[in-house]
Amino acid sequence: NLPKVLEIALNDGVDPVTGDLVGIATGNAAAYTSFEQVWDAFVTQLRHFLDVKMRGNRIIEGLYATRMPAPFLSLLIDDCIARGMDYNAGGARYNTTYLMPVGIGTVTDSLSAIRRHVFEKRSLSMDGLIRAIAGDFAGREVLRQRLWNRTPRYGNDNEEADALFAS
Repeated sequence: NLPKVLEIALNDGVDPVTGDLVGIATGNAAAYTSFEQVWDAFVTQLRHFLDVKMRGNRIIEGLYATRMPAPFLSLLIDDCIARGMDYNAGGARYNTTYLMPVGIGTVTDSLSAIRRHVFEKRSLSMDGLIRAIAGDFAGREVLRQRLWNRTPRYGNDNEEADALFAS
């Protein structure tokens, strides 16, 4: 969940819902003076969570290999037959493990809003943005609408926003 990764990056590795440190301490985002610092914090958290996910996947795949063989599936995969190995135990030529990140458009739009309004236009401070997010924009509808309507958006042939996703 990429937007959640950004939320954790903006909260120094802490999940604001639970108050638990679930990520890497990346510093007080309210003190960031450049978009690059926001980006670096996001990438640091993303790498952390990818590492956690990959380690978890290896454990799960090991359990599948030792506890959940798939003999019928293995019969249908030529490589499994030739190797005499179960699909889940490395018999298949290609590993079908994958990650499916969600929220690509949302996280791109969020990063675009931070870059545009906090660091380019300077119409909002990082501290103000973090407080508005923490309060779910209660009493800040004008700000929410500005962020929603006056930000380069991903998927609208806007090169500036689309370039963030490509990063």
